[in-house]
Amino acid sequence: MSNILIIKHGSLGDIVQISGVLRDIRESHNDKKIFILTTLPYIELLSRCSYLDGVLLDKRLSRWNIYYLLKLKKMLEKYNFSHIYDLQNSSRTSFYRKYLFKNSIWSSTETTLKKG
Repeated sequence: MSNILIIKHGSLGDIVQISGVLRDIRESHNDKKIFILTTLPYIELLSRCSYLDGVLLDKRLSRWNIYYLLKLKKMLEKYNFSHIYDLQNSSRTSFYRKYLFKNSIWSSTETTLKKG
């Protein structure tokens, strides 16, 4: 079975504002498990969200830390994510898309909005 991953590292205000998005993703993928990749300050808050099945930690170490990236990639591969929702839309998550999630369907402002 494939799963859904949501990426949101952001600030507390951003985390609070995504509850509607999390609900919509849950309604669209009711038959799948939904996980969120976030940073340490938001693990506890997001673990209480009923729209999520799990919370995964991204330590956000340097992209030059190959050991960490390989460890993160190995951990994420265990979940067999078919869809990724990038709510962060940062250079870091663009990097993740290119190197960690080559075979997943990716949704972000980069993939859904026209340039210009």
